[in-house]
Amino acid sequence: MSEVATPLRALLVGLAGVFLAWLWFNDQLFLAVALAVVVSLVGVVLDAAGRAALPQWPEVAVRFLEWWILTPAALAAFASAVVVVVTVALTIGEGVQVDPDVKELVGTLSTGLVAFVTAAFISWSGDDKDSKVADHIRDTFRQKYKRAGNETQRGVHYFPAESAGERWVYSNEYRGIEGWGHAARVKRAQGIAAELKR
Repeated sequence: MSEVATPLRALLVGLAGVFLAWLWFNDQLFLAVALAVVVSLVGVVLDAAGRAALPQWPEVAVRFLEWWILTPAALAAFASAVVVVVTVALTIGEGVQVDPDVKELVGTLSTGLVAFVTAAFISWSGDDKDSKVADHIRDTFRQKYKRAGNETQRGVHYFPAESAGERWVYSNEYRGIEGWGHAARVKRAQGIAAELKR
């Protein structure tokens, strides 16, 4: 299933971009912008909810933090829509006679730019252990779980040095779990939750 997930994300972002461009062409620019902004804000709000769930509820936090991806996805879809709109404006402008070769070149350029935007988004947001999503969630957890010492900070849980709780957060590999990809972060959150109950 993970082999299909990455191309599916690219397809969804590309289709969202085409839909936003369609709204634009149908005199619904405000709606297109509003949709992109609302989806971005939903990602920001759910990310904030995930942060608020930490350090008490790590399993809940992971579920909310994963939705942060909506923000860059909406931006990538909007960027794709802009590329489509600019391409159409360049190739079929009102009252402008365009050479068929120029139309073909602009169309090819547009296709390449849309493919680049969606591929860049997918590469950037993939869900491997070294992705931006994984890094975002890992860094959020590391802000909320630290090693016990002299300092204390409100809203932070402190694990004893070399404890299982600290290892779930800071070890690259622990108990067969490596990185912070989706399956790994779910297991890490479960491990942290178990340690918090002790």
